Amino acid sequence: MNFVNLSTASPDWLRAVNQLPSLQQLYLSGCGLTALPDSLSRVNLTALTTLDLRGNFFNSTFPSWLFELRSLSYLAISNSELYGTVPAGFGNLTRLAQLDLSGNSLSGSIPVDLWSLASLTTLDLSHNSFTSPLLPEIGNTTSLSQLNLVQCFLVGSIPAEIGRLTSLTELRLSGNSLSGRIPAEIGNLSSVTQLDLGHNSLSGLIPVEIGKLSDLSSLDLSDNSLEGTMSELHFVNLTELVVLYAYANPLTIRFDHDWVPPFQLQSIKVDTCDLGPAFPRWLRSQEFLTDIDLSNTSIEDTLPDWFWNSSSSTIMDINLSHNKIGGVLPASLESMATLMLLNLSSNLFRGRIPVLPPNLQALDLSSNSLSGSLPSTISSQLGYLFLSHNYLHGSIPSSYVCDLQQLYALDLSNNQISGEIPRCRPEGSQLLFVNLANNKLRGKFPDSIGNLGNLQMQTQWLFACEV
Repeated sequence: MNFVNLSTASPDWLRAVNQLPSLQQLYLSGCGLTALPDSLSRVNLTALTTLDLRGNFFNSTFPSWLFELRSLSYLAISNSELYGTVPAGFGNLTRLAQLDLSGNSLSGSIPVDLWSLASLTTLDLSHNSFTSPLLPEIGNTTSLSQLNLVQCFLVGSIPAEIGRLTSLTELRLSGNSLSGRIPAEIGNLSSVTQLDLGHNSLSGLIPVEIGKLSDLSSLDLSDNSLEGTMSELHFVNLTELVVLYAYANPLTIRFDHDWVPPFQLQSIKVDTCDLGPAFPRWLRSQEFLTDIDLSNTSIEDTLPDWFWNSSSSTIMDINLSHNKIGGVLPASLESMATLMLLNLSSNLFRGRIPVLPPNLQALDLSSNSLSGSLPSTISSQLGYLFLSHNYLHGSIPSSYVCDLQQLYALDLSNNQISGEIPRCRPEGSQLLFVNLANNKLRGKFPDSIGNLGNLQMQTQWLFACEV
């Protein structure tokens, strides 16, 4: 009966169901139920193995009668407006294999007896308000294959006992307040494919034992206070790695000049780590990258020709901003048909802007030393165009104002652009932000643009022109 509207059902719906002692599976997810009784005088659902109540509107505490359903192997009450603490009693559910209470407002401590369930394989308590530490007892749930505790307000350190969960394929602990070091025992999780420890307060060195996780495909250590140097030892056996996030850490990432990684990444985000001063040569072997973020990584170099060619058929997002990368932009940019987002701002690029990729949606080349005229041929899908603080000259192509129907933001300020602003009536324009200040423009700002319904004329959005 999933997704059947039972919002007008009597609060006694449970008492009616309770008259079915032979019932084995009950699916009432997304049914608009608004009542979940706290108690039952007698629980008759002794044969029930599956109870799915996800996506309802109970607005109630966790009902203790659930602990009398001793045949349960699957229990899901996610996104159902449960609140308050979860009482002890999970120890009674010895057959429970899958438990999903995510997306509620449950608080207090995670019940200790939850970690005694020998049959538990999947546990999702994410997006709740458990203000408790991870207890050493977590190591008792050795059958766990998936553990999701994302955004649970967890505190304290990651216990070394977590290394006993050798059946884990997914460990997701991001978005908490976990502190201390990552235990070396994490290297015992020989089956783990996803390890997500991002957005916590973890500190200290990253254990080299992570390099033993040969099945690991996704590693997220982002937004912590991890320090020290990541080297080849951290990646020596990571042959399956496709996602690497280590951004927002005071980390240094250094490899030997001739190192060839054992993996093929699809996504790498290591912004604010120290990769420089040389551009990382090991990226040359990465042929399937879709997005790369090396912004603010202390690179002081020119981009090698191979960078624009190694992933040219797959790359969608490049962010190399806030470095000291010099040189000219290559003509081969035009052939990068998959590229949608390009951010090279706050660098030392010089020369003319070449013909741009045909499917570009966002371009930021601001704060460089680019010269020449504005590119006349530009993607019709472009939503954001930032070219401020360069040495660009010439006039504004009429297509910037008249033809770019998807353009939300245009910043050409602090250049040497001259002439008049194109006058046209762009139908259906999405334009929200325009900054043309500190150029050599003449004439008045066109009423046709100023009258666009979406354009919010705020004081920080400057239209300074010479009259």
